[in-house]
Formats: sequence, structure tokens, C-alpha cells
Amino acid sequence: MKKTILAFDRHFNSGELTNIELSIKAGIKKHSFRVSKKRNVGEPIEFWSGHPSKEETNPEQFYLVNEDDAEMWIDVPQENNEPSIRMPVLFAIENFRMQITKLKKGDKKYVDEETSEQYDLTLKIGSLFITTLDMLEVITSNDGFKNSMDFIRFFYNRIQKKGQSQIDISGQLCHWTSQVYDRATAEMMYKRS
Repeated sequence: MKKTILAFDRHFNSGELTNIELSIKAGIKKHSFRVSKKRNVGEPIEFWSGHPSKEETNPEQFYLVNEDDAEMWIDVPQENNEPSIRMPVLFAIENFRMQITKLKKGDKKYVDEETSEQYDLTLKIGSLFITTLDMLEVITSNDGFKNSMDFIRFFYNRIQKKGQSQIDISGQLCHWTSQVYDRATAEMMYKRS
């Protein structure tokens, strides 16, 4: 059975702990942005701290604790007659596109209070453009970030190449809950009326 592997770094570029595992286990992080389009709705999800294909990251699989933290679960048979493991299912996928531009001083949009650097963000999920700070705060909180600036800083620093002032990425927003942002375009296991 094909599985969706969701691997997370333990540290931000700054060296600070991400605490993503705790955020997922606490039911705070409800989805994950992925810069690829290789996952399919209905696949069981494996959560990892570190990357299972990279031994140097010391990968460790972890599990959701509370069944209420995912919309659907499936019993996945194991090899060698081991008992099945109950795993959450990739319930919904939304396509996204994100552009982040580092601005010159004076062009205020999103300001990093730690560094005074300024950014502009364009985020589209499905056919929905995220245009308000309130909506962005909901999305970034559901993605496990403390605030929208942490979200912007994380993606910009992770993707940006030296000398670049803009990143432009697209991929899938993978949900293990039924909370999606554009129900009309989301690919879901089923849609509630």
C-alpha cells in the first residue's frame, strides 16, 4: 500500500527547534505545505522527524495520539505477520502557489520585527487568494507556526537562493483533517454538505 511520507526538519535555519512533532501531536498543526504534487487523497500518512531517506537526519517516525486529530483512519497491514497499524489518512489536498518577495526599505507589507526586513506575500490556495492578515494568521497557525512572519521567514529562507529577492513555489497543501480553505477546488475523500 502506497503511503504519504510527511517528513519534517527538527530545526529552523536559525537553529531554533521547530517543535513540529509536538504541534502535530497536540492537534495544532492540521496540514502541511509540500513543494511537489506526488501525493494522493486516501493514502495513509507516515509522520517523521528528520527524513527517512537521509540517515544523517537521525529520522524517527512518530504517531498521532488522539483519533480526533485526523478525519479518517485506516488499519495498515504490516510485513511479517506483524499486527496492523492504525494510521491517519490524507483526507484532502489543495493546490497552492506562493510568491514571497523581499522588499526594499520603505515598501511595507509584512515586517520582520527581529531583522526589520520587509516582505510581500502572494498566496493562492485552490482558487482562493489569501488577502487578509486574519486569514493568513489562521492558515499559518494551522500549519504550526506562531505567526505569519515566522511562516514567511521559514519559506523564504528555505527556498531562496543567494542573491534572489523573490521565491515562487507551488505544490500541494496536504490535510489530515476536513478543514480546507477552498472546498470548491479541494480534492477530498468526501465533501460534507
